[in-house]
Amino acid sequence: MSLTAAFYTHAAAATGYAIFVALLAFWRTRTRLTAFMALAAAATSAWGIAWCFYDIGQLPAWAPTFSASVRDGGWLALMLATLAAGRPTDAVWRRLVTLAVVVLGIDLFFTATHFNLGVIAGVTVDYQLTRIATTILGLVLVENLLRNTSVDEFWAVKSLGIGLMAIFVFNLVLRIPQFLTHIPDEGLVAALPVVFLIALPLFVVSAVRNPTLKLGIHSSRRIVFHTATLVGAGLLLQGTAVAAYYIRNYGGTTGTVLAVLLLFGALLT
Repeated sequence: MSLTAAFYTHAAAATGYAIFVALLAFWRTRTRLTAFMALAAAATSAWGIAWCFYDIGQLPAWAPTFSASVRDGGWLALMLATLAAGRPTDAVWRRLVTLAVVVLGIDLFFTATHFNLGVIAGVTVDYQLTRIATTILGLVLVENLLRNTSVDEFWAVKSLGIGLMAIFVFNLVLRIPQFLTHIPDEGLVAALPVVFLIALPLFVVSAVRNPTLKLGIHSSRRIVFHTATLVGAGLLLQGTAVAAYYIRNYGGTTGTVLAVLLLFGALLT
């Protein structure tokens, strides 16, 4: 049986993050961040393994999407735990936690069951939509993590933020065409684990820096909810709606959709 390129890239990501988990397990100085990072890395490794078993026909279709939701949940938990340092009673942080639990819970249900709620206001409500919602939430948390830290704290978390920003942005690029066509782009699917591997050194740097600073976010200011990501995501989804309308009325392919999105984004910029 011939194996696909996606099998090898997911296997490589699973191996890389498994090694990272082992390193974190034997880390000399353990902190809250390293514990949450180990859990997120373990979930990422499990996602890669699940995809490989699915690719060879040993797991059902829901397994890779469900494990991807668990993977994203691990990284969301890591960012929320980092934001909680020094001010766990902040009202904005509690709302972010509540929002994350609700969005992730819905996503896990839809990906585990491949439940389809039908078409509402012209939008198909299924796991493709909930995966986009989780990805946007990830970008929101990255923005708030980076913008609610002081200059000194930013040195400790910037590598983590850059790595997660790259992952969630690529996830969004991957998810939008799938949401429109419900046909996965094999090239983007195979490339996603490579993006995770590229981001891995940044996570290692964050883990190395963390024991020194212990990510003690002691700033007296409260967490402020920043919404630039929501505005950008809203504009992007408006462009998606324009592309979908064009395809529905005039026909076309995924390439046409991306071309329309590019034109919309260029005009917006």
